[in-house]
Amino acid sequence: MNAPFLEEGMNPPAATTCRDCMRGPSGIAGHDALFSQTMSPDEMHFRCRACQQAWARRHEAANSYYWARIARVAGTDTPGRPGTTPP
Repeated sequence: MNAPFLEEGMNPPAATTCRDCMRGPSGIAGHDALFSQTMSPDEMHFRCRACQQAWARRHEAANSYYWARIARVAGTDTPGRPGTTPP
């Protein structure tokens, strides 16, 4: 089971936000258009290929994931990591 996503310090989604981001990501992958941008020991940051929305994912207990819409991705992309090729 996944915790609902939280909008940390964010205004309502912009009109340019894609349908998948409007619904909010879930599970380990979030949705098909998300790619991993940066990672830390505590969370991973993702960006949507369709609308450029940034998301943070944290692991919760019992194999669930907590997603939060964030204003921007912290840090820079790490080129060459599998699955991180930007659009």
